[in-house]
Amino acid sequence: SYQVHRSESGQPFLAVATGLLDPLWVDTGLVEGNAYDYQVVALLPNVEVAASDTVTLIPTPGAEILSMESPAAGRIRIRFSRPMAPSAFDPDRYRLLPEGGAPSSAAAAADNAGALLTFPSGLGSGGLSHLTVTSVSDTGGVLLGQGEASILFVNDPSGPVIARHADFDRDGRVGFGDFLMFARAFGKENDDFDLNRDRHVTFSDFLIFALLFGQSV
Repeated sequence: SYQVHRSESGQPFLAVATGLLDPLWVDTGLVEGNAYDYQVVALLPNVEVAASDTVTLIPTPGAEILSMESPAAGRIRIRFSRPMAPSAFDPDRYRLLPEGGAPSSAAAAADNAGALLTFPSGLGSGGLSHLTVTSVSDTGGVLLGQGEASILFVNDPSGPVIARHADFDRDGRVGFGDFLMFARAFGKENDDFDLNRDRHVTFSDFLIFALLFGQSV
């Protein structure tokens, strides 16, 4: 087995994990931007083993999904917070649930901070779907969030719900004025504000509106 020693700000090394057998170990409770020094010490019966060389690591936040939109039928464009590694452009890392399955392709944007997914069977119809992204990382090897993220995406029989459907005041942007109009219709039957097409303006519609808020038409 082995143990991991950690030091911060020049303090003495302390054992933060011991009796480890799995080669993969994840530290927790760290502060982003702080530098941490690590040493690994093997634990063998009746044998004193010197510590490994010191490795300094600085925790950084995982990449995030900034936005998602449908520029055309059967396609979803994702924008990440930073350039991504090739894993982000592997179609097998994506699933659209409950319908849609895996995309047939995932093309990288010119700056590698975006992906265009193409689905062979379109995007389904009706209700809310989840686009799940699994085990993709940025160019530094940092995983997207905790390695998996779910995004609400809206489809209806006439095509994906996009920003223009929530631009109620027709000013070219989903903004606060649209929110005020939506709030007045909340809890009522109103086709103009019913974003998930279930004939009622409810919390599900609010989630959809929140996703579209701030987007330009």
